[in-house]
Amino acid sequence: MSTTSIDYEVEAIKDKRVTVDGEVQYKVHWVGFSESDDSWEPVEMLGACQDRITEYEERQVRVVKFTRFMQFICSFSYRIRIV
Repeated sequence: MSTTSIDYEVEAIKDKRVTVDGEVQYKVHWVGFSESDDSWEPVEMLGACQDRITEYEERQVRVVKFTRFMQFICSFSYRIRIV
């Protein structure tokens, strides 16, 4: 009896969550599949695509920095109009 293993390729990491048990999971978009086939996968199952996880985490840092910058700019311009 032989077992067949199918490898799926990760195209992108779309989101991240931590379960109530503290398990880190990433929402994965698979090469050749639609968004409706995206799935939440535990980080332990994604060892072969560490580069995609790193890209996602770096993108999140940039988003947070940009959001904080825009909040600062908006609050600054609001203060100028009042004065």
